[in-house]
Amino acid sequence: MKLPTHEETTEFNSGLMKRTKVLNDIHRERERQFYLHGEQKETPMEMLYIFLAEEMGEVAEAIQTKNKLDNVKETDSDNLYQELVEVAAVAVKMAERLVDNGVVKQNTRS
Repeated sequence: MKLPTHEETTEFNSGLMKRTKVLNDIHRERERQFYLHGEQKETPMEMLYIFLAEEMGEVAEAIQTKNKLDNVKETDSDNLYQELVEVAAVAVKMAERLVDNGVVKQNTRS
């Protein structure tokens, strides 16, 4: 097996640092959502999907704002990164629900 070059190692480490930052931000957002809304064990998966779709709409609004496209309504969705973190956090919540319900085993790799 060939050892990675210095450039490949540096590129991998840089990517790992970015990924760690993003995943930490998603984790903090999940904690914030839990603090605001609780566990939501009784919230149906379909409703969680509606929450996810609403967050994806805010991503679209943030993209419109970033690209100075005409918005059809006023929006506070001007931070694209934060909106993407919120989408990911809701998706994580949905995945956690599947684990909680035994649909996915906790120690299973995809």
